[in-house]
Formats: sequence, C-alpha cells, structure tokens
Amino acid sequence: MSRSWIVVWADFMKHQSASKDYWEVFESEEQAKNCYELVLQDHDVAAITAVIASSDYEPHAKFN
Repeated sequence: MSRSWIVVWADFMKHQSASKDYWEVFESEEQAKNCYELVLQDHDVAAITAVIASSDYEPHAKFN
C-alpha cells in the first residue's frame, strides 16, 4: 500500500482570523475515514484528500 490518503483539519483561534492546521497520512481510505470521523467529533473543519502529486507522499493509484 502507499501513503496516498491525507486527513486535514484546523483549530480556529477565538477572536482571531488565524488557525492552526494539522494533517495525518494514511495507507488506506478506511483508515482515513476512521480518523476523519474522530476528528469531526472535536473540530468543525476537516477533509479527506487523495494525493494527486507530492514530493513526500505517493500519488493515489487513480492519478498515476
């Protein structure tokens, strides 16, 4: 398997326009979905992404 799934989320600072961003990389869509569901319990902003191109991670098979 390849590390081609990424879950991203953000913490927004109260009374500020800034946020702190986080991400975690996964080998499977199932792992990413599990993380996504957990993240949504405590955060309002989250996304699952598949890697199209990267210097650090393997592209999802659909984009090879």
